[in-house]
Amino acid sequence: ELSHHKASGQKNWGKVKDSTALIERARAEGVDVTADQYPYTASSTGLAVTIPNWVHEGGTAKMCERLRDPAVRARIRSEEVETGRAFDRIVIARARLHPEWAGKSVQDLADAAGRDPLEWSCDALIEHDGAVDIVHHSMSEDDVRFVMAKEWICIGSDSRANAPYGPLSFGKPHPRSYGTFPRVLGRYARDEKVLGLEDAVRKMTSLTASRPRVHDRGVVREGAWADLVVFDPARVIDAATYDDPHRYPVGLDYVIVNGGVALEHGETTPVRRGRFLRQGRDLGSLPNRGAQPEGGR
Repeated sequence: ELSHHKASGQKNWGKVKDSTALIERARAEGVDVTADQYPYTASSTGLAVTIPNWVHEGGTAKMCERLRDPAVRARIRSEEVETGRAFDRIVIARARLHPEWAGKSVQDLADAAGRDPLEWSCDALIEHDGAVDIVHHSMSEDDVRFVMAKEWICIGSDSRANAPYGPLSFGKPHPRSYGTFPRVLGRYARDEKVLGLEDAVRKMTSLTASRPRVHDRGVVREGAWADLVVFDPARVIDAATYDDPHRYPVGLDYVIVNGGVALEHGETTPVRRGRFLRQGRDLGSLPNRGAQPEGGR
């Protein structure tokens, strides 16, 4: 499995055609290889991607120690990183000590402070022990569509747990946490016809579940776990944006997890039927059908 199939940095746009050709050649030769993607032109990563790999060697403490050295900063400036340093396209998602940075570009924050954006970034990394999350607008929409149309591409969010309330609501995370799957169904399948609705569902369910050999999920059949989403094909769409990411999608009527209704008419229920999937117990083998799923709390 190749994760994630994309070309980050404007100088690399279009190269997905070359990587796709390599994958398809391998598949034609019998290699069991697929790839996955998320349906956005921005990635979510750390601010530390703006500095070369050698600066990271030895861990975070060593990295911060190096960043304090003016000679190291001069060397960093002289070296190019693969994804580029378009600081106007790098937006802070989370910074523990400076929540007011969220949603603002590094370029704007540096300008407001009267600083060079690379110098500002180095200082921000030191202050936060390297832990500054960003949203990086670095990819091409044409590339996203090209990759999505390939029949062997799985679709996933590449995200973490977020919520519009409580501690998981901190900052302005990537909207993919809330919007990935409705975005594919509504925008790319229904509206833009990049792929068919049935194919979109397959890429997000059975194909994805098959790669780690979770054979009893991602399909609707007798004996499989009942993980189901009931949606309105005419209405389903993502609502989360980069400026307002903590928004739930529309057009989802029911979400059923292990046979229990977790979402009903857009509202969550008290039902907790989730379970951890464990190697050996759940991956590659069918569970005891007479047993009730363990409640995930």
